Amino acid sequence: MKITKLDAAERQMMAAVRMHFDNLDPIPAYTLANAARELAASLCKHRRLQQTAHWALVDHPTMSLNDVYKWASRHANFLKHANNDPDEVLDFDPRAVDDALYPACADLRALRGSQQQPIEAYVFDQWYLAIHDILGEHNKHDELRDIASLPLNSSLEASACSRRCALNRRTGSPFTRRAAPQGDP
Repeated sequence: MKITKLDAAERQMMAAVRMHFDNLDPIPAYTLANAARELAASLCKHRRLQQTAHWALVDHPTMSLNDVYKWASRHANFLKHANNDPDEVLDFDPRAVDDALYPACADLRALRGSQQQPIEAYVFDQWYLAIHDILGEHNKHDELRDIASLPLNSSLEASACSRRCALNRRTGSPFTRRAAPQGDP
């Protein structure tokens, strides 16, 4: 099987979103999400697209881009390496999965374009924006409330809700989603 780096990042993100919404073990979900985030960020940099990491600099002007990357990878390094700290213990907060998935989805959206992102990325984006009230006034739309109210262990409901949202969008909306290919994780 031959795949591109972009395909690999997208598949990792899709699997991580499914694991997250199915309320499966957050450690592999985080590991996949972070791998997708790292690949997508590198591809954005290579293609001279703005990476999500740059957004953190707006909110945290005293941080360097390198500091942002170190912070974003702090758990990933623990989960991948034991060379210098074999007995270290990590107090893992499962919300770290959200913190890895959101930039992965955002950078993949920049790479693929909003109309070509997988349904999993769209569902996660909308859920994340709704629960964190990032959209403010836009959060009052019924479709975002529907997504925000979903429990984490309802990927089928989230997918159905997202598809319903896509179908109910007003004419001229740029949000047309493609379904995940058959047989993908």
